[in-house]
Amino acid sequence: MSFLLGSIYFFIKYLKSFNSNAYIYSLIFASLSVLSNFTFLYFFISLIIAYNFYPIIEKYIRGDDIKLSLKKLIIHNKASIIVFGLLGLIIWQPIKKLIYYKKLYYGGVEGFWVDTIRSLIEVSFYGVTHNQYLVYFIEFIILFILLFSIFLVIRIIFKKEEKLFIESMLLIVTLFIFITMAIISIINHHLLSSKFLIDKTALIFLPTFFLIIIYFFNNLMRTIFKKFSMVCFYLAAIVVVIYFFIRVLIFKSFCV
Repeated sequence: MSFLLGSIYFFIKYLKSFNSNAYIYSLIFASLSVLSNFTFLYFFISLIIAYNFYPIIEKYIRGDDIKLSLKKLIIHNKASIIVFGLLGLIIWQPIKKLIYYKKLYYGGVEGFWVDTIRSLIEVSFYGVTHNQYLVYFIEFIILFILLFSIFLVIRIIFKKEEKLFIESMLLIVTLFIFITMAIISIINHHLLSSKFLIDKTALIFLPTFFLIIIYFFNNLMRTIFKKFSMVCFYLAAIVVVIYFFIRVLIFKSFCV
């Protein structure tokens, strides 16, 4: 997880400066995360897609001609191709063996939302008894933030306001990475019969989702909902802190 966070950090740094070295560091950290756990391959692929997606949207916002050619695409992805190629050489044999011995198929089969999102919420309670309605409420909050973030991003893109686009750049990219990982997971399930990520294996979605929440409220504070968003953000922060200390106390009571 630390490698994934490092990758996100350098990718954000790249988006702010467009320094190619920052993107290379982001790729290196992402590849290290894959080597530590193969489920991080979802993030690695999504990162490369986001790297190619952002310039296209940026040109669209500015009204520039979007000319795509294979040569430009290869040049733009030179670092991605090298790192992906090296990573592929390293992980190909281990993945091949895992597939052969049927050890790569841990997960759920009900659906992305139920298996990945709901199980991730359930596992966050650490086995403590809780009301199922609380899980549904958290699901509703997650769904609301995701849908409203999508609405904001679509509105920003279609309005073609460059200043607003730059201000919302981090929300757009983190949301794109999160959705891309979800789409890859769904496609992987239907085409390759792999199972959906569940429980702790679904933790790869947490960093990008937390960033979506932060950037979501940051964008909301620029609108007429400024006071409302500030209250919601601080309330959420207080709830998280209280929840953390409750978990610490429960853990200590188990240890005694």
